[in-house]
Amino acid sequence: MFRLPLSTTAVASNIEIATFLISIVEITEPVYPVASNIAKYYLRVLERQASGESQPELIPNTDPGELTLEHVLPDRTDGNWPQFSEEDKRAYLNRIGNMVLLAQKMNSALRSAPFQEKKKIYAPSRLLLTARVAKFKEWTKKEIEERQRELAGLAVKAWSIKVKH
Repeated sequence: MFRLPLSTTAVASNIEIATFLISIVEITEPVYPVASNIAKYYLRVLERQASGESQPELIPNTDPGELTLEHVLPDRTDGNWPQFSEEDKRAYLNRIGNMVLLAQKMNSALRSAPFQEKKKIYAPSRLLLTARVAKFKEWTKKEIEERQRELAGLAVKAWSIKVKH
């Protein structure tokens, strides 16, 4: 069971809350479908935050048959991802930084494709956070960590809690 970390003042800071929220989907144990649903929820909220619009025209679809969770680094690599050892794959696969929202038909077509093929599908996405992944030259641990930090920054803004002292 996850517990929200509290600071010594007994008030959780935005950083603590964002770290907690992001850490939930960093679990490397197979916890689907629960973690998958949580990750999709996070990415939908972060997408709205990234758009910078309080009333966005485009709201990511919540229908699981339409919009799915795509792992950039896939579970089955079929030799297309030599930059990741098995240990690294286990450590990075289920991080939110390695996930994007994608239309179901596109997701099933990608499977274990190499990053250079996947980014061609991500680039024209109307979802800002998915399209941004296509701007990376390659997809390694470094890029996943960079995106993880970007999403954590968005989480701090999306789940901003104002506490009166």
